[in-house]
Amino acid sequence: MFLDEPLPALINALEKNPGNAQLVELVDQELSRRSNHLRELQMCRNQLCSPIYKLPAELLSMIFLYYAYATQGLYTMSWKHLMCVSRRWNYVGRTTPKLWSYHSIAEYLFSFRGFRQLELQRKYTGNAPMNVKLRLSSSDRTHFLEKYKPFYWRPETLRSLELIGSPELLEGVLVAMAEHDHPLLEKLLIQSEALSDEQDTGGSTYARFEVPTELLCRPQISQQLKHLEVYHCRMRWACVRNLRTLRWVLVRRQPFELADLFKPDTIHDVAAALLRCPKLGALETTLPNPASHMLPEIPLPDLYDAELIGRHESCTQLLLAMKIPASAKLSVHAWELYTAREIRSLVLRMRLHFRRPGSETMRTLAIESFRPYQLDEPATPPALTVSLHPSAEGGSGYAYGNRSEETNLQLSTYPISFAEIRRMLVKLIHALPVDHITHVDARSVMTFTHRTWKMIILNLPALTTVSVRPSMSLEPLLSALHYFLHTKKRAPIQRIIIDNGYLTDSLSRNEDEEARERLEVRRPEARMVFGWLADYVTAAKEAGMPIAAIDIRDGYKEILGEIEAKDVFEHLTEGLYIEEVFMSREGTKKMKERRQYKQYSRRRWFNNSDSDSE
Repeated sequence: MFLDEPLPALINALEKNPGNAQLVELVDQELSRRSNHLRELQMCRNQLCSPIYKLPAELLSMIFLYYAYATQGLYTMSWKHLMCVSRRWNYVGRTTPKLWSYHSIAEYLFSFRGFRQLELQRKYTGNAPMNVKLRLSSSDRTHFLEKYKPFYWRPETLRSLELIGSPELLEGVLVAMAEHDHPLLEKLLIQSEALSDEQDTGGSTYARFEVPTELLCRPQISQQLKHLEVYHCRMRWACVRNLRTLRWVLVRRQPFELADLFKPDTIHDVAAALLRCPKLGALETTLPNPASHMLPEIPLPDLYDAELIGRHESCTQLLLAMKIPASAKLSVHAWELYTAREIRSLVLRMRLHFRRPGSETMRTLAIESFRPYQLDEPATPPALTVSLHPSAEGGSGYAYGNRSEETNLQLSTYPISFAEIRRMLVKLIHALPVDHITHVDARSVMTFTHRTWKMIILNLPALTTVSVRPSMSLEPLLSALHYFLHTKKRAPIQRIIIDNGYLTDSLSRNEDEEARERLEVRRPEARMVFGWLADYVTAAKEAGMPIAAIDIRDGYKEILGEIEAKDVFEHLTEGLYIEEVFMSREGTKKMKERRQYKQYSRRRWFNNSDSDSE
């Protein structure tokens, strides 16, 4: 390279003095050639100076894999930009089959570029175990699979399959799979799109599609399969064995008709299936009707997360039978649980679980309560959901599968009156480990009265912080706080968090004119209630029992109105937080280290991340 001379054609052209156009073309060729030489020289320099260039190809492959996994880029192939760094990195990327073995097939890929990428992936995957996500909603897209025989994947190399689509697509693929051995298959996820989570209202006609028994009971599959997830499809419990993860959710919300929903399986079949899975770690299932007699003991020493959906008698029966670690997280969606009298057995079982040695200390009690329904009306949303979190400010857990990862306990019920809400909360608070609860998250509460708030405050001795929304739960809370201030001569709540997100976000997201009008009514209501809060802060200071802080999050302009921030923080011992700004008598400063407020987020049913890929 160092002895290289210019192109002979360029030297001859310079001697003959040709036209500018011809000379420019030759100079461009020489520049391109010299640039390549300099690039190779740069690579040589990097290999001498950079430690990563000295690593063997095997270690580089591992680094690429860890990088793709950490950036959730295995299925999206976002790691491919690493191949542009150098020729060696390009070679390492092309010769690492595991990097190419994560195939995501969805309708947005149906283009020439998408097909080309899939073919390239199949080529570089080679014989590496394949992980496939296949989502085809439209029936006219299924022809894509016809050119691959017998499947897009090779049965002997398939390691993980997520199949989401119409019942017609599911039936065609699963019936064909039942005829072939899949000796490496460890994870199988099946979701029928005949019924989405949003359509699951309790009154829908549920899909009758059933996962072929011949597939799940095939010896070469059942022996190796460790993670099984089935949503909105039927499945026979006799096929369940040797699993580490089991998620079978037929319906979430309480259906109108329970009689034939789970036939022919019974809760005894569920118990027998769990006994065949002694190393089960995660369980989520819709339960059949309760049995007339007790279930056998089910030891599950490795269980860390359980979510049970069904009639409250069925949930109680299975909880009594399961022997699980004290650290296991528990969620129960109890159908037909209308009164506090009916909750007794379930609460006692939860008490036994969460008051054992080794249970985690709970710091946050999150409550959701919508307007209750009468018995003769369909109770589609949960009337009461209670969640416990170990963190000091855990996010509120939504009912019916939208649980925060921090939630250690969640219970969803159907109280029929304000009084039953209060009675259920009393039983739960007395039974659960709430001695160290410092924070009550009531941002999703719409049905509390001042009596309910008084009961909560009286039964939580360590309570210092409350999160509320103005015009939804702040007004009855202030009524209860005035009671404690004037009657009990104390201010039990030291920090009040005001969440105004729905006052700002709802208008931009919703184009419905009626919703806009409702929003315009809520804003002045919120300002009025916040004015009452400012009056309470003043009264507490004058009574010699000032509170510490008020924390306003999202849309502070919507509720402050004509109230000056100074008129609020001068009565607080700590100060006023307005989003990321802290205001006190000592001055104002921006809290750069302040943790961002975590908005409510619905759990993604089928995560696009790669967390479960390894």
